[in-house]
Amino acid sequence: MGDGSSWGLEFRGARVVQAVFHDLMLRYGFASGDRRHLLVLGGQSAGARGAMVNLDYVPEIVGPAAANIQVIGFLDSPFWLDLPPYPGSGFIGFNNSCKQVYDMANVSRLGRDCTAQYAATPWKCIMGQYRMPFVRTGQF
Repeated sequence: MGDGSSWGLEFRGARVVQAVFHDLMLRYGFASGDRRHLLVLGGQSAGARGAMVNLDYVPEIVGPAAANIQVIGFLDSPFWLDLPPYPGSGFIGFNNSCKQVYDMANVSRLGRDCTAQYAATPWKCIMGQYRMPFVRTGQF
């Protein structure tokens, strides 16, 4: 999802996604030839959030090959909700988790419309409750 370093840790999800697409195209000929290819990009829970954040950016990631790709999302549980945590649970809440990821991971694929809506709180654009209304790529 991001591309940053914090506390000696590397958060390179955006680079991993880009490298996977590059490998698929280079090694396996994905998105080449005269027929359209179907790409189902998905994940579960945090993986679904990563897919949600990247769905609309696939054309940018693959460049001219995007003309040969139909993209659809398969998102299992990306809707983390901005609810207060249960008292005494020790859980900081999904909102605080998303704020921390946003701060640590240097997430840049936030969606133009989402960041326009949440300019003062861009971390919301990696939280399903706030981001999904702005995702343009079809998903199920």
